[in-house]
Amino acid sequence: MASDKQFHRVQRVEKEIQVCLSSLLINQFQRRWNGILTISRIQMPSDLKTANIFIHFFGSEKQKEDVLATLKKETRFLQEEVSHKLKLRYTPKFTFQWDLGYETSIKVDRVLRELGSDGKKISTGDSKSNKPEDNGDSEE
Repeated sequence: MASDKQFHRVQRVEKEIQVCLSSLLINQFQRRWNGILTISRIQMPSDLKTANIFIHFFGSEKQKEDVLATLKKETRFLQEEVSHKLKLRYTPKFTFQWDLGYETSIKVDRVLRELGSDGKKISTGDSKSNKPEDNGDSEE
């Protein structure tokens, strides 16, 4: 029961940091970038001392580099602001990283659309995989 309670606490703190940090980024930094920055998720261990912040930026590659450089440069400021606003006992150490899930899903979607438009079926190369298994239990 205690670990379940701790899990919910971690989730609650992750969400609070996400909301607070999103607001802070919009108010302090959005004018610097000609694009859209989103915080897709935050992962924290049960001790709440670190926060892996997964981000996605809709913009050019050059802008993406500028965004990550700015976030890394301003990490200490962001940590202090979030800690102050949320009144956390410990300030978690932020680590910003790209959330590659979005790009991966776009690539998968593109491949599936190409396969669908060609009318090809996906094959595993194993002709047995399309046949039902014969485990010897069938009635004849």
